Amino acid sequence: MRTAQRKTIFVSSVQKELQAERRAIKDFVRNDPLLRRFFDVFLFEDLPAQDRRADAIYLHEVGQCDVYVGLFGNEYGFESVDGFSPTEREFDEATANGKPRFIFVKGANDKERHPKMLKLVGCSRRTAARDLDDMLDKGIIQRQGAGRSAYYVRSRNRAIC
Repeated sequence: MRTAQRKTIFVSSVQKELQAERRAIKDFVRNDPLLRRFFDVFLFEDLPAQDRRADAIYLHEVGQCDVYVGLFGNEYGFESVDGFSPTEREFDEATANGKPRFIFVKGANDKERHPKMLKLVGCSRRTAARDLDDMLDKGIIQRQGAGRSAYYVRSRNRAIC
């Protein structure tokens, strides 16, 4: 029997704002009997102090990961001299390297969101609704329920590849 190589999930967010959510992802994967066989979770804060620039470390880790998970909240984070936060730089690196990216946006009130985070999220409610309608029209997903309790599931009769 062949043993599958473990994959790495890189979790990106403003650390202080979403500390609990970051840890919850790592704990969930580590405590799930199936997921822990196949995945490791990288959290920057778990690294010991090193004699390297922080940006060099996190960008290298994004390049080495198999999956990028972005947790976007209201805060944008510390801006370096080039005007970008680590979260945005990590997202850009994952994009440039063709990594599968899963983005989770916390909160629904865009008025509380930092303007640069709002731009990074880049998805207004109208855009999200338009994308959902498009996937519904193509038969990729199906809507279950109605109103605020509605959710979407992948159509069983359609492959997503």
